[in-house]
Amino acid sequence: MAFNLEAFSNVTSGATLGPKVWSYGSSDTLATIEASGFFDEVSERINVNDLLYAKGTDGAEFVKFTSAKGVVPVTIDVYIPSSGGGGSSAITQAKVVVTSPEILDMLNTPVLLVAAPGAGKFLLINSVTLVGVSGNVAYTNGDVMFVSYDGFSGISAYEDIPASAVTTSNKLTYAVPINYHNVVNQNISVNKGIYIWSGGATPFANGNGTLNVYISYQTITI
Repeated sequence: MAFNLEAFSNVTSGATLGPKVWSYGSSDTLATIEASGFFDEVSERINVNDLLYAKGTDGAEFVKFTSAKGVVPVTIDVYIPSSGGGGSSAITQAKVVVTSPEILDMLNTPVLLVAAPGAGKFLLINSVTLVGVSGNVAYTNGDVMFVSYDGFSGISAYEDIPASAVTTSNKLTYAVPINYHNVVNQNISVNKGIYIWSGGATPFANGNGTLNVYISYQTITI
């Protein structure tokens, strides 16, 4: 979707010194909103180090503008609070609704939770929580689920999530990270998205509810 001027506002309209804080929300992903050139239409209003609270379909986070006033393309980078250090962004909390067709095909097709963050960055997962939402028909069967980078082929971050997270309605399931000794000496999953998928050999069947996945993560710049 193209830039929408009506969705862009100055939260600090009265400020004359220091960086301003802007707000923008849309039905785009954060990667689209934060792409180079997206805010070119308002380049004359933006200055270097101005902050932006961006809200997309996959979450919300603070970022900062890195291009000077009037310069195009307008560029954006992660915002690192002075107390945070370490090259990481603020924590993003996102809710992803896994649809019934996606649940039924999860054994064959991983479901994207968070899009790849871009070159030189990786996603650090803080927590994953699942809530099954009932439909008219309950799910049966199913197998354990995994949350991993880059789908089937990537490094798993959470494993053996019980099928009951889907088959039991309104049940809160906290995913447990894998033991860290399992990923020692593994390559960092740079510019890889986060997916949920079902392992084993038994697919979910019959149901028509959804699965809400609440994921907390940070974007780390290498």
